[in-house]
Amino acid sequence: MLRGIGAEADEDSDLEVQYAYAIDREGVLTGVLPVLDLVRTSWKRKVREVMISKPLSVRVDTPLQDLRRIFDEKAFLGLPVVDEAGRMCGVLSRGRCGGRRARSRRMPF
Repeated sequence: MLRGIGAEADEDSDLEVQYAYAIDREGVLTGVLPVLDLVRTSWKRKVREVMISKPLSVRVDTPLQDLRRIFDEKAFLGLPVVDEAGRMCGVLSRGRCGGRRARSRRMPF
């Protein structure tokens, strides 16, 4: 997974990867994995031990006004998007939605 993120870094240089998403065999979202936790944890641990179960997600038909309200109320940089069966369809970033909170800028370390 981490190799995949690195391989796509050139394509999405403005994308800040914060989370990985756990899905089951049918593609249903089952959890969110903070990338920092993945890097810091023992490789012997199982995904279910690290992931946040039952994460907040939005449906593909969620009105834009509701999405903006969620981003205004929560500090999320992105939200998983699911269909009516809970299958992962993608990720909506705060910037694409027009949420009012400013995105943090990358610091040149």
